[in-house]
Amino acid sequence: MRDIYKDQISIVDKITIIPDHEEYKKFLDDLEIAAQKKPVRLAFVNAHAFNMLSRNKEFYADLSSCDYLLRDGIGMKILFRALGRNPGLNMNGTDFIPEILKRVSGKSVYLMGTDAPYVDKAAKEMSNLNVAKVFAIDGFQESAAYKTEFEQKRPDITILGMGMPRQESVSADLASNGHPSLIICGGAILDFLGGKIKRAPGILRHIGMEWLYRLQQEPKRLFMRYIPGNFGFLIRVYKLKFNRKTALPKKIKILHVVRQFYPGIGGLESYVMNMALHQKEIGYDCTVLTLDKIFHQTNDVLPKHDEIKGIKIRRVSFVGGRRFFLPLLYPSFFSRFDIVHVHNTDVFYDYVALISPFIRPKCVATTHGGFFHTKDYHFYKRIYFSAITRFSSTFYSRIFATSKNDFNKFSFITKNVTLMHNAIQEISKEISTGKDFLFIGRLAKNKRVDLIIDVFAEMVRRYKYSGTLHIVGPSWDVPIDELIRQATGKGVAKQVKFYGGVQPQEMKEIALQCGYFMSASSFEGFGMSMLEAMSVGLIPFVQPNEAFKELIQDAGVGLLVDFTDTKIAAVKIFSQMNLASMEDRESAQEFAAKFSWKDLVSKMDAHYRQINP
Repeated sequence: MRDIYKDQISIVDKITIIPDHEEYKKFLDDLEIAAQKKPVRLAFVNAHAFNMLSRNKEFYADLSSCDYLLRDGIGMKILFRALGRNPGLNMNGTDFIPEILKRVSGKSVYLMGTDAPYVDKAAKEMSNLNVAKVFAIDGFQESAAYKTEFEQKRPDITILGMGMPRQESVSADLASNGHPSLIICGGAILDFLGGKIKRAPGILRHIGMEWLYRLQQEPKRLFMRYIPGNFGFLIRVYKLKFNRKTALPKKIKILHVVRQFYPGIGGLESYVMNMALHQKEIGYDCTVLTLDKIFHQTNDVLPKHDEIKGIKIRRVSFVGGRRFFLPLLYPSFFSRFDIVHVHNTDVFYDYVALISPFIRPKCVATTHGGFFHTKDYHFYKRIYFSAITRFSSTFYSRIFATSKNDFNKFSFITKNVTLMHNAIQEISKEISTGKDFLFIGRLAKNKRVDLIIDVFAEMVRRYKYSGTLHIVGPSWDVPIDELIRQATGKGVAKQVKFYGGVQPQEMKEIALQCGYFMSASSFEGFGMSMLEAMSVGLIPFVQPNEAFKELIQDAGVGLLVDFTDTKIAAVKIFSQMNLASMEDRESAQEFAAKFSWKDLVSKMDAHYRQINP
């Protein structure tokens, strides 16, 4: 027997939420790139679609098999709000598809749908967009006719305007051909483009009442959809919200605890921000607890209360230094949360462990490599880890190890360890084939950026290499001026560029100039920067620390290089550069794609609910 509630939730989970206009632009880029490699099916879910999938199992299957689903209309916004989820931007096809069409210059487009005179008029409108070719066929043919046309014309973009559920079924037939194309289930978009239907005034669209204008235009056809249909939809929303059988997420309050956070820039800061943002998208209420000063920068005290992208930040003062500190915070602060999630095993880790018997929420932690980033004080660190960290670990319900090395290390002191690889924020879906080198990471002693410059300079000297080394990341305990002097002394100052911290778009622009990634880091908790570089197909040449060794072995792409031997490292890297094939770059990108935020947040959610049912 069909579990309707489970099917409804699975569609809600599948809908891609676009939280802001920055992600909107990125999604447009990603769609365009993805459709160059394979058929990509895009559909829109509005209240009518939700009603239909609840009644029609075949339509549900067709929607489920789409590559992307987008939230369309105020009805679905009500549903998401009822489930405690972020609805994101309204992505109705009538507004979004024209944005796609602005990018069709030089491409072929096939319009399939609506009545014969209107699809022809829509095709004429398309011809004004500098498209290579426009094909058109009405929406009243046999399904086989559309498949035959698609196979013969092989369009870059296909827009279906046949209405639900037929267009979703036809889109599946077209995609089975395997020809790369963006196949869009567009509903009434061809009616609008062909002049059959007029758009509602802007004010009605803005307040989500375009459906009322459509009803006034076509009362006989749309009465059942919008009057009884909308009422039935609200009943389904109510039932779904309060049905106990379905796995609806309770709005969990999470406190992420991390020593340094924004405006500080680094791998751990980015990880916590991305974790909180992705958890917010599925309905979590996230707060970040951090210290009120950024180490290695000014001594300015940051505001105690802040908010970034909807994530609340609580900063606390402290006594001590960056290694040993005591946060000045009453334990009662923690009791307003359901889960306390500590990141890294610094003094915050021990502090939360000590107060955990006196607070309500359960506590979990992610290792991020612990405090073994450098060999400084290694003997004392081992003693601390074996005694203090061992004791503190007994108070945590779960400890998530980000690498096999961390898993083995923490398994020695506690049994409640789970291997949970980090996730990454991909740079782009494009594959870069540039000739330059890229380094990503803060300029810290353990990153050994000085060794990268030495090896790069040796390649320039020995092989007359003309490319550029792009160094992206803020200064930590290594001044940029020091590295600039080193590059100048080696005669490569014009070929080494320093950027500091950059925004995602600039990161993408830099990465797409490169073909290779270099890191001489002596320690990595996970290897996030390498995976981010691999997300655009860069081939990694990295120091054989434990994290990098694990990733290179699993990926089957890249090379472990001892950067402390400058001449041999330069020879090995240069000899391997020209051997990198497109297949290698595709394999690198595919490996990086395994570390998705959606999967990580889903797994983390399951653990949260086990310890806090």
